[in-house]
Amino acid sequence: MKPENLAAMLLACLVTLFAFSAPVNAQENIPAPEIQRITAERLREMLASGEAIAVDVRGENDFLNGHVRGALHLPGDNFEAFVKTLPRDKTIVTYCT
Repeated sequence: MKPENLAAMLLACLVTLFAFSAPVNAQENIPAPEIQRITAERLREMLASGEAIAVDVRGENDFLNGHVRGALHLPGDNFEAFVKTLPRDKTIVTYCT
């Protein structure tokens, strides 16, 4: 899929922003996500500035057919296993179709 088409698809897709903030469980110090919707244009800006990392949570075939340039591929069924490996100093943006 061409990047232009993917950008248009992302505009129609729910893009979820995980901004890690307050802890859910103080004993384990696990952060609770603050969930917001953002546009594909805002995602482009965030990626260009190095402020965010894009995470594609779709299946492997969908990812191989086209994805945001530089996105990490963490399918939904594996997301929890990898969430602790994601950087804490950047905004994590997940997307799906």
